[in-house]
Amino acid sequence: MQHPKSDCLLFVTGRNCELYVAECLRSIARQSLQDLHVLFIDDASDDDTTEIARQHLTDLFPGRHTFIRNEARFGKARSAWEHLRPRAGNATFITVVDSDDQLIDPTILSTLSSRYVGGKDVVWTNYVTDNGMQGGSSALDPLVSPRQQGWRTSHLFSFRALLLTTVPEDYFKNSAGQWYQAACDIALALPILDQTRRYEFIPRLAYRYTATNPYSHHNLDPNSVGLNSQHQQKSAGEIFRKPSLPRRDEDRQTARAADVATVAVAPSPWDQKAIDLIFSRFPLVINAIDSAARHALTPLEILSLCNLTSQVEPLRLLHLGNPASALITSAIAASRDNCAITCMTAGADSRSWISQRARLGGYSAPLRFLGVEQIAADADPSGSAANGYNFLILDARGAADEPAFLESGLSSTLPLLDPEFFMVVAITSTLEASNAGKSRWDRLNANLESCVGAIAGSFLVGWTAN
Repeated sequence: MQHPKSDCLLFVTGRNCELYVAECLRSIARQSLQDLHVLFIDDASDDDTTEIARQHLTDLFPGRHTFIRNEARFGKARSAWEHLRPRAGNATFITVVDSDDQLIDPTILSTLSSRYVGGKDVVWTNYVTDNGMQGGSSALDPLVSPRQQGWRTSHLFSFRALLLTTVPEDYFKNSAGQWYQAACDIALALPILDQTRRYEFIPRLAYRYTATNPYSHHNLDPNSVGLNSQHQQKSAGEIFRKPSLPRRDEDRQTARAADVATVAVAPSPWDQKAIDLIFSRFPLVINAIDSAARHALTPLEILSLCNLTSQVEPLRLLHLGNPASALITSAIAASRDNCAITCMTAGADSRSWISQRARLGGYSAPLRFLGVEQIAADADPSGSAANGYNFLILDARGAADEPAFLESGLSSTLPLLDPEFFMVVAITSTLEASNAGKSRWDRLNANLESCVGAIAGSFLVGWTAN
């Protein structure tokens, strides 16, 4: 079965929620983020939950929902394993919502989405109950195992979807091998948190928890403590005692330390502004950033690249170097007309890396590949003898000698460039490499005006002098 792809997959579950489910779904429909899919699990309700949910899903999310009814009671943990996990590869992130609760901040899913673009793996908020109590969600210390810090990530909880695919089945079951029927939010969250320290708490009251639902565990148990029944307390204790899963973010964190700082490391208000603009104009960049991993550009760098490429029409772009920026550039170009991109690659491996990820990201930009030996034969990429490439990207990151790469990259591609006008953007790791690259460009006498540190303090930008 082909499951729909989306930025956000909402995992909405519940049983006998006929009094609440309509408002739950309406609150999701009011969200500013539209690239979402609702996976609704009706856990064998014997009231009108099924009929109400089906009708509202059809009316509010046509083509953007999946409805599943468990004919026997599964519980949230088993539903997560059997229904959510198989769909994890079809979304950037997953957000957990109970069908008797509501989202009360209409921009919260857009905010979460921006955090995943910035590199976060788990993001959560605080909540308020329907009788006016504020929840106890809070930040986690990244230097301490989350299993040693208590339950801090209640509602609204979200996580990078692919982290679910590495959680073993027995983490959703108790010591007797039975699916957890209580503390299921903890059973889902802790093995996700084990795997990363790239998480963030957003101190906003974004979620309304319906504490007065008579069918909730804590209302069915006269010995409950706060919002926790004895069954929940026992299950939670066992879940916290399970061994931590291996961390999967350490290699990425170590590798990123040598790169230019990104929004994932040091977010700023300007990063958020850049993210909002990118989302509205170039939504496919989301997938490109994720695929580019540690060589992804920051939001401000991407926005600057968007603005520079928009100055050239029609855009005939040639890319040479680190393939991560080729992927991001193809995502930018996917939203434009009159745009052609050619990637000069060293071999089949680079071509395969770019083309496979571009296809998975749904990019429609026309990608062409050019070997160094084809330079002389391909000097007319547009089919018109008067025109060549008018935008060149040289991504030197990862090269053994970045200034030498910039010199050889420009000199070897000059025969392919538009003799009337072209712009060249050199992406380097440091300002020193950018300055050295400019000195070598000046020696080439390529009739360029150039600016060092034009973007992010390390980019070198040049353009044909008048």
